[in-house]
Order: sequence, then structure tokens, then C-alpha cells
Amino acid sequence: MSSESSYSINDLDVFPEEFIHFITGNLGLRKLISQQHGELFNADYWKSVQQERLNHRYHYIFPYSRDSRFERIFNSAAKCP
Repeated sequence: MSSESSYSINDLDVFPEEFIHFITGNLGLRKLISQQHGELFNADYWKSVQQERLNHRYHYIFPYSRDSRFERIFNSAAKCP
């Protein structure tokens, strides 16, 4: 078996395991992000996302809970007298 990889790596390539270092320098926030979204730092997760895209499956990710979205707020406001 060869000691050289069968793929190339560029100087600017970033791997999922390294994401946390680029997201924040705050150790408390790093811990929280790792607890809540640890899958983001796992290559297998990103491979599954890539496979989903190849299968034309798309997931919509919202930064806010359903109760906090503009759609809910403005639709409710429009129904108010």
C-alpha cells in the first residue's frame, strides 16, 4: 500500500474537523456549538449531505424557530383588527 494519498489536498482546503477553529475563538461558544451541532464537524455528515444533493433532495434550514419567523409574525399581525 502506498503512503501517498490518491487525492490532492490544496493549501486552502478546510476539513470538517477544523471548522470549529474558524467559527469562533470563544471556548464557551465552541462547546455549545459542538453540543448543539456536532454533526457539522464530521466528514460523514457532509458526505451524506453531498449524497442528498446528488439525489436532488434539499433540506431547508432556518436560523429561527417557526414561532420567530417573519411569516408567522406578519401573518398574525395582518389578521389582527
